[in-house]
Amino acid sequence: MNMRRDALCAAAQFILAVEEYAAHGKKNMVATVGKITVLNSASNVIPGSVSCTLDIRNSDVQLLSDAYEIINKLCENICHKRKIYFAWKLIQESDPVVYNEKLRSLLSHSMPQMNWL
Repeated sequence: MNMRRDALCAAAQFILAVEEYAAHGKKNMVATVGKITVLNSASNVIPGSVSCTLDIRNSDVQLLSDAYEIINKLCENICHKRKIYFAWKLIQESDPVVYNEKLRSLLSHSMPQMNWL
């Protein structure tokens, strides 16, 4: 077991690290790994290649930029410890948009279960 270079285990560790980072002490930080693909998967084969998507959102441009760098470093550290090569590729980058306060209020009142708006 200690000789394995399991890309899926590394991805699982990364996903949990992303969740932990966004959940603790980051003002309005949202980070989501929404898609994960295990290439050539089989029940008796150690996953050698995994790709996943990461969406990071925050209304503060600097916090968003910092999060990008920190999460990239988290991935690098996880893969280094597991002796797994990783490639980080930016697919899309958009400036944060803050919703109009009146619109937020209307949405909040129309969907009370969504009190995070």
